[in-house]
Amino acid sequence: MRRISFVTAVALLSASAAFGADASEFEKALKNGSFSFSGALYGDFTLCGEEGGGTDGQCQQDEDTFGYLNGSLGVRYKSGTASGLTLNAGARGNVKFFEINEDDWDSSLDNDIIDVANITYATDSLTLVLGRQEVALEWLGDYHQAAVAVFAPISELTIVGGYTWKYTEFDYDGPYGDFAAFGVKNKGAGVIDVAYKAGDFTIEPWVYFVPDTANWFGGKVAYDGGDLGVSAAYTVTTDETDGEILGGSGGFLHAQATYGAGDLSVLAGLALGNADSTGGLGIVGENVSPFEDGDLFFENDTMTIYGGASYESGDLTFSGLLGYFDAGEDNRNGSVFELDLIATYAYSEGLGFEGKIINVFGGSDGLEDTDYTSLRVAALFSLN
Repeated sequence: MRRISFVTAVALLSASAAFGADASEFEKALKNGSFSFSGALYGDFTLCGEEGGGTDGQCQQDEDTFGYLNGSLGVRYKSGTASGLTLNAGARGNVKFFEINEDDWDSSLDNDIIDVANITYATDSLTLVLGRQEVALEWLGDYHQAAVAVFAPISELTIVGGYTWKYTEFDYDGPYGDFAAFGVKNKGAGVIDVAYKAGDFTIEPWVYFVPDTANWFGGKVAYDGGDLGVSAAYTVTTDETDGEILGGSGGFLHAQATYGAGDLSVLAGLALGNADSTGGLGIVGENVSPFEDGDLFFENDTMTIYGGASYESGDLTFSGLLGYFDAGEDNRNGSVFELDLIATYAYSEGLGFEGKIINVFGGSDGLEDTDYTSLRVAALFSLN
């Protein structure tokens, strides 16, 4: 971390001329920075179906179980602000304590990563972030090595534009890959996302482009009336690989309704993947699927119907979600259910526990090999 701090400090000092501040101001901002820490003890135990199964096919065909126990530790640093500039840096490391079968914990993947390393420039209406950062857009999620600009000239309008060169998904619950280039020719991806709020309604058109790979055009209309929320989104996808990789052009529809009354909230939704293709949606992260696993959610020629509820009682939260996936003849020609049951408990401000049961069941025809049941538990702490 000393090397990262030196490099980013030089970058901050070099920026002083451009933003009209002297080196002492940036030096003071670095000294006034703060550290935060987070950690977890996480376990995953899966009972595999008769034909294997498991999320992303993790269950080996000759094994009845899958699982491991790991620990995780993360650190974040955020500098003070000088002339609108702020430095953010962070790293996370995961370590295996136990695994049921050899390679249940994929040792070929990275166990530690510098997941955050960026410089942020912010004014009242503009925020620019350059470097490794977490992104939360409809079809761009997790961690990206990117340049992102957020412009809000008025309170009702937000314009996001950016370009990402590398992507990874990394968290406390196992081994993940390092940042890597993506797309057919490793050219990354660009995005323009515009959200306009008019009363209780929000209109949000977007365009994503992955050069030589795919383009995604679409938008969402959402209504937020307090207790009641309704949204509908559609994305048209174009395949720039002539069907060789993504299976052709297509689209994806997603509609959802939520209702909250006191400590209880419910939701219901529908998703439809085009018969030919969904154009690689989700390959660089997403913030759409409500499922813990939901392996079929973004697949072509698949209809998903789901409903769920969540209840809060003091420091305890219980939630459940049931989904039905129906894959047509242009996919795997079968159906399956997924049930997600989750309980969380906030013991204190910096310590919490969570338990999840994910049951994928009732697989029929072409989806008979997808059944499994997973128990996932975690103890989480944070220190600011």
